[in-house]
Amino acid sequence: MIEMKRLFFGLAPNEEARAALSAAAAQLQCEKGRLHESGNYHLTLVFLGMTPAEAVPQLLRLARLAMREPFELTLSGEMNAFKDGTVPWAAIDPCPALFALRGRLSAMLRENGFPGGDESFTPHITIGRGVRLAAPAPSIRRVSFPVTRVTLYESLRMDDRLVYRPLNPSETP
Repeated sequence: MIEMKRLFFGLAPNEEARAALSAAAAQLQCEKGRLHESGNYHLTLVFLGMTPAEAVPQLLRLARLAMREPFELTLSGEMNAFKDGTVPWAAIDPCPALFALRGRLSAMLRENGFPGGDESFTPHITIGRGVRLAAPAPSIRRVSFPVTRVTLYESLRMDDRLVYRPLNPSETP
């Protein structure tokens, strides 16, 4: 039987950006749902879904090839929500380098037989899921952070919580 993993490509914010996101999340007044732990904050580039584990080395190679030059992303200071307001997220300032990176990665994935970013793309970092806010969402401190690599994540459920585990060799514990 083929081992399958639930995978996606994303960009990890640095500690300063994680702290800004955590501070905003701490101000959210939630009636229900779960906020992400700071270690789960990321910007999703392309969701792959269930993928054979044997494809991981090839996917890691594509991630390295897609990342050509470092650039910066900036939290815009705004928080919005998807799905009738139940998925709060932090907005990212427009960044041509981000869209170029996603385009390269998507093209490489399709050329190699993987799903490749056909869905619409609103750059953001999700703060929580299934959340019902009791008050309007707070603003987030504007913070810029460097993007130097594309991370391949595995989405796991551990102790009834979602955990996004980086699979890139230099990012695993």
